[in-house]
Amino acid sequence: MVQIEAVEDEQFVTVDHPMNKTHFISFVAWASGDRVELVKLYPEGNAQCRLHMRGHGYLYLYCNRHGLMRKRL
Repeated sequence: MVQIEAVEDEQFVTVDHPMNKTHFISFVAWASGDRVELVKLYPEGNAQCRLHMRGHGYLYLYCNRHGLMRKRL
């Protein structure tokens, strides 16, 4: 489950997903028509980040077990 909330001029993205050494989200990325922003995440850290999400686009998550996931926003 992905939660997104506005914080100042960015969006705070939180993913309800395990973050242990064997099962974790490797990165979160926002892709729109002319921009891609990627945030690297690490095992045993938090599955959350801040992104400059403007306009419409896709939010990508990469899980080391389940592969690439995409959500249209």
